[in-house]
Amino acid sequence: MMKKSHIIIFFIIEVLIMLFIMIFILKDITLPECYFYKNYGILCPSCGGTRCVTNFFRGNLTEAFKYNKMYFIMILYLILLNIVMIINLVSKKEKMTILYPRIKYLYVFVLVYIIYFVLRNIFLML
Repeated sequence: MMKKSHIIIFFIIEVLIMLFIMIFILKDITLPECYFYKNYGILCPSCGGTRCVTNFFRGNLTEAFKYNKMYFIMILYLILLNIVMIINLVSKKEKMTILYPRIKYLYVFVLVYIIYFVLRNIFLML
């Protein structure tokens, strides 16, 4: 088991890497076009995902949410999960373990993602 000091150092390094990515790498990135949307006129399940992630890390949360709502929710979940896991490791207590990944969460996520994909394309065609 890692010591508390190692976990805190790991967390600080993780935050610094994310800040580096936000400030320097995602600053002037050119985003590719979606092959499916360009050729077939339908949005693939990950359409807007890259723009969502880049806008999220640039701090444009409303723009990120507009591009792909499922990616936005997934990013928030992963950040929250990371924070909860670090807190549980440091405190050596199991709090909010309901957020830990489970197979039933994966099934629900895939089902919601498929529904989102279908509805998104239906509303695009209207």
